[in-house]
Amino acid sequence: MPRRRILGRLRYIKHRRNKDGSLRIYVEPPSGKTVRLPNLPEDHPKFLRAYYQALDSAPAPAVIRNKAGTLAAVARSYTNSRTWQSYSPVTRQSRGAAIRRLIQKRGRSGKTTAGELMVADLTAAHLRRDIEDMTHGEADNRLRAWRSLLGHAVEMGLVDRSVAADVKQPRRARGANSDGFQVWSPEQIAAFRAHWSYGSEERLAFELTYWTSARRADVARFGADDVGLDGWISFIQQKTQGPVSVPLRTLPEGWGDLAEDHAHLVAALAHAEGRSPWIQNHDGERRSVRSMNYFFKRAVDAVPGLAGRGLAFHGLRKARATMLIELGWETARIAAWTGHQTLQEVDHYSRSRSRRRLLIGTSPS
Repeated sequence: MPRRRILGRLRYIKHRRNKDGSLRIYVEPPSGKTVRLPNLPEDHPKFLRAYYQALDSAPAPAVIRNKAGTLAAVARSYTNSRTWQSYSPVTRQSRGAAIRRLIQKRGRSGKTTAGELMVADLTAAHLRRDIEDMTHGEADNRLRAWRSLLGHAVEMGLVDRSVAADVKQPRRARGANSDGFQVWSPEQIAAFRAHWSYGSEERLAFELTYWTSARRADVARFGADDVGLDGWISFIQQKTQGPVSVPLRTLPEGWGDLAEDHAHLVAALAHAEGRSPWIQNHDGERRSVRSMNYFFKRAVDAVPGLAGRGLAFHGLRKARATMLIELGWETARIAAWTGHQTLQEVDHYSRSRSRRRLLIGTSPS
């Protein structure tokens, strides 16, 4: 039986444009794989046939019972709590996704989900077994979800203490980055710029992110309204709610070492004047945080030699901090640019780069 159309539009339809300007249409159901659809009007019989076949082949999402005392019931209570509402939209989105993955995970028998487990029956061994085969980043995110939920279970009076307190953070592999994101090298930055020309959304997203060192949720909102009469872009970070101001239109005196990067930014922005936000999807609307992530990953993978290197938005943020350290900027000054709330992470980058300077016999000017 055909599924209903919502408000006259088909659900889960995504439009993407290739480098040559040709359009591709996909359907991305929440519980199923992405399927390419024929490049036809949405009311065309062949288009509708392919669309409904893709939806019908998608597995039904896991149904979690909210029985009192279960992990799913705790999750429901937690995401309706005042504590949850106090988080930034970015935190709620990322943590909510981690919690959904946790409670929908099926046990070894495949018959039950983690959401059906009684919180009072959980032990530290359950948590260790859950993360034992995960990468460091995956395990770290999963532990955050466990700690959030079990901490809320304590507040609900379901348990006296959280067993997550007995599970240590997984040890990071030697030489791994502090947060799992690969720092872009100058060669990788040059490769991306050589592949994506001015005028492309990909290049604009790259230059805005690399110059401002902002997170993708903030970059997605940037537009002309964020730029003051002084030429600086000022915004409130969605994740931390902290204010940030960065020079955008003109380069301050004495910043000659950054002139090349600034020239790239100005050239990319010239193709987006008059638009708000600057980065838009094919419908001329602002991209969501998730869309920005997928969009940029495809852009990186299209560059020869960059696919599979773990390069992401956040790696550009780290690359900017690293560059400023190489130029001899003080930690507090770098943090004012990047918007870090504490100096600890910037100090970590600084110590790493200082050791390099000692080895090659140079010092910051």
